[in-house]
Amino acid sequence: MNNCTYDSIINMILYHVSASPDRVAVKCGAQRLTYRQLNEQSDRVAAYLEQKGAVSHGIIAVAMERTVQLVSVCLGIMKHGSAYLPIDIEYPEERIQSLLNNAKIEHIFCDAPVSIPQQFSEGIINPQDIINSCYQRKSSNLPNKETPAYCIYTSGSTGEPKGVLISHDGLLNHTQWFIDEFGVTEADVLLQRTSIAFDASVWELWTGLAAGACTVILPTAYAKHPLGILLTLQQEHISIAQFVPTLLRELVRLRQFEHMPCRLVFCGGESLTWELVDQFFSKTRSQLVNLYGPTETTIDVTFWRVEQGGGRDLPPPIGKPIRGMQVYLLDEHGAPVKQEQEGEIAIAGPGVAIGYVNTPSENALRFSTLNVDGKPVRIYKTGDIGIVSASGELSFLGRRDSQHKVNGHRVELLAIEQVVQQTPGVHCAAVYLDILASGEKQICACYVVEANVETHLLEQRIKQAVSAQLPAYMHPSQLYSLANLPLLPNGKVNHNALREMNANPSVITPSVAGDASTLDRLQAIWKEILSHQAISADSHFFECGATSLSVMMLLGRIANLFNVDLTPKDIFDHPILAQQAELLNGSARQCGENSLLLDAHAWRKRESEDTPGLAQREILEKPPETPAYLENVVMAFYIRGECSVARVREAFGAVLEQQPALRCSFDSTHTASGVVYNTPLMSFRCLFT
Repeated sequence: MNNCTYDSIINMILYHVSASPDRVAVKCGAQRLTYRQLNEQSDRVAAYLEQKGAVSHGIIAVAMERTVQLVSVCLGIMKHGSAYLPIDIEYPEERIQSLLNNAKIEHIFCDAPVSIPQQFSEGIINPQDIINSCYQRKSSNLPNKETPAYCIYTSGSTGEPKGVLISHDGLLNHTQWFIDEFGVTEADVLLQRTSIAFDASVWELWTGLAAGACTVILPTAYAKHPLGILLTLQQEHISIAQFVPTLLRELVRLRQFEHMPCRLVFCGGESLTWELVDQFFSKTRSQLVNLYGPTETTIDVTFWRVEQGGGRDLPPPIGKPIRGMQVYLLDEHGAPVKQEQEGEIAIAGPGVAIGYVNTPSENALRFSTLNVDGKPVRIYKTGDIGIVSASGELSFLGRRDSQHKVNGHRVELLAIEQVVQQTPGVHCAAVYLDILASGEKQICACYVVEANVETHLLEQRIKQAVSAQLPAYMHPSQLYSLANLPLLPNGKVNHNALREMNANPSVITPSVAGDASTLDRLQAIWKEILSHQAISADSHFFECGATSLSVMMLLGRIANLFNVDLTPKDIFDHPILAQQAELLNGSARQCGENSLLLDAHAWRKRESEDTPGLAQREILEKPPETPAYLENVVMAFYIRGECSVARVREAFGAVLEQQPALRCSFDSTHTASGVVYNTPLMSFRCLFT
């Protein structure tokens, strides 16, 4: 990297536009953008905003699919001097309306089927129309360090979502530190996986481009599938990637993780555990880095290069401040604590946010000043509790607002969660506070069972661990076993969803004995379909050799044996045997007569012969998130000795002539699907070894 002085990351990107214009900057599936194309497209976006009279230093919303054009639009908005506000297109309409209203949005770049409220319809911009246009900028001015770069709303996991405005100075400081600290070069390939609605996506988007590297946007179809993520890491030769601990734990469980090509793996957004650290290093020699930073600062404030050695009295450290940032631990009166004492984490430096959008009362509460060596320093008070060890490393201990009064006692939910999480047989856990109709508070703990562990025995083990380590007033009133913990789009545990699931018995069920019958019957089905005897509760359907045809067979067996109508998406979302058993036990879609068979009968009566059958229709209507490697059923035949290619061709031709289903294709429209029968296949290839 050159040694120039920059005012923003835009200048850093433009350096590579000039130095290596034809190098690939962004990839997403088959899509490619070179640095020259990225610059040209972003210039058109900036020019369009100029002509529309969009005010600089304002906020422009972006609700787009995960494509290379997403990067062009966000870069163009920053070139214009505005901040981009990314909106996850999977958000419900109510949340989208709340964000747009709070940020007072006038312009929205949108190319996705998103429910934009009617009042904002006039401000919707089709990004493809702008990118394909010939708009020319009238001004070549670029933003300075004080100009806002992006606005991201907090997840709302600890309260009402608030819009956080970050400056180019903060983004530049983080980007330059990251490139220097971890030696990012043009040879690196960075993965962009995090939803753009969360601040972890910011460094994934811009660090690689500022270093002249290639950024690979993970296609939506793979974003929530661990196998799809690992496949992308290998196919794209990803060298730098980031995962929240919950997702990393799922990736480490897969045997393919051992072949992960990353030299650097970053972890953040949740507390890292020593157990996960050990699991990680048992599978790979990649460098693991633990990051910490609230949304109210520019992405990360501290970092720690993870090491297995040393004491483990405290959780894995979050390390020391990144270059240019300062961290202070304050007591309840706002004064610095003494050495090796707990305190609230307060942050200072260029990475501290400009503030919350249109919420002055919140700004006054969270952003304040601290007297440091006789000078006032602007700080953000995180509400997080930390402690600095004797070695100088900062550890995260929890949040102030996770301390609740229950029956007159002060209760630390994270302390309970840690005990449950560390119980042998627990894969992951979450603890939350539920308020009953009477107003009484009760502690609830949810956990995911590891493979080959009996649920009812594990519940007793958890109760014993809690009784041994915690006072009676901190014991959970309810224990729930889940197939998976519900997650927010950024990968964090969704505590609001846990509360909703608790109110819906069909979604979450208490830990009780009796799941074995479902598991055993489902295990027998797997063995029959997959011809695979080594099936356990932790087995992965597709890792055991399943194809899209296997999915259809499984759905049919489940419908007949359990009288439950599942969909292919259910199987893709719950590929583990134990997960499927849990899904069947909690399914609310049971009915008196098998709905799948009723659909088949209705289909035959309603449609003619020349339409796809029910099984064919299921295959044709696979959900868009179906991994690409499940698109086909592949068979290979190896013939030893002499073989007549002509006679093999003749035999296959005879079979094809007698079986129309083997030579049909489907002509589909938006209203119907018809069958077209082809002539028998007259040529094919035989490969001999």
